[in-house]
Amino acid sequence: MEEEFSEKPPHILAKELFNGWHFKPSDSQKPQQYYKNILVQTGSVLFKHYTDPKYPNFITHSTAQILKNLRPRDWRENPNSPKKFPAKFTTKIDHYPYFTYWDYQMAWYNAFLMNNQHMRHSWLIYFKYGTQFKFPNWFQEWWNWYGPSSFEILPEKIQNLWPKFFEKFHPEPDQKHIYRTIHFFSKLCSSWIVSWNYSYEQDQHTGIPLLVHNYRTKWWDKFNDEKYDSKYLDNFFNKNPRLSKSTASTLLAQAKTKKEYKKLMVEMLGSLDSESEDESPASSIKTVDLADDTTLVTITRSKKK
Repeated sequence: MEEEFSEKPPHILAKELFNGWHFKPSDSQKPQQYYKNILVQTGSVLFKHYTDPKYPNFITHSTAQILKNLRPRDWRENPNSPKKFPAKFTTKIDHYPYFTYWDYQMAWYNAFLMNNQHMRHSWLIYFKYGTQFKFPNWFQEWWNWYGPSSFEILPEKIQNLWPKFFEKFHPEPDQKHIYRTIHFFSKLCSSWIVSWNYSYEQDQHTGIPLLVHNYRTKWWDKFNDEKYDSKYLDNFFNKNPRLSKSTASTLLAQAKTKKEYKKLMVEMLGSLDSESEDESPASSIKTVDLADDTTLVTITRSKKK
């Protein structure tokens, strides 16, 4: 970063360089609201915003209920083929009227890059209860920034369910690589809080000053975890028998013909979730260049618990 930039507070510098956005304004017709509307239009996320009673325009925190994640195969057409927004979206806020699957993928990152003037906004994020999720591979990268990358943020009571959950959980072949934390939070509908801010850091190799995004996740203290015990877990697998390893062989044994066996196998593969041997690290750093060659500013995303 050039010397004259480091004299300003990091969030002020970001506001000046990126035209009030929190990501590189590569297309003036695609602001943060554009990406948020993509997730709303596709039925992927339900957003709610809460304001200070004394200042109605000041958003203090927001909630995001994840309803679904679309994989390229779920797009049902070429990922480069544009879809058009209904008029209700473009008449309220003037932005680009079309979006592709690649815009949809980017929306998961940029839609959450909002903050208030005091840089103290936070998100409460959770998955919709009882929903069968099929996660695209790139969602794991999103999880590295916005999701709990470690189960250590969980209270001890829920941490104790972790090994018991994966003793029974049956993996789906095409999603074995998906982080176990993603499946744990999505199936048990545990919520978490994530917030982000700007700061200055130095490149560990060159010493060049960097403007960084710092992401922090934590457990929501008001979450009611009284029901989360071994009995709750047993009831969960009793209601969802096809998610359980122990019932898989029992179900298949019920088949009397090859046709019934094949049908049960197809149903199981369509409803099972997965586990992964590899976990996202508790902290991670990614460098994203949001500036052009004249500003020489590098944005680094730094994930912290």
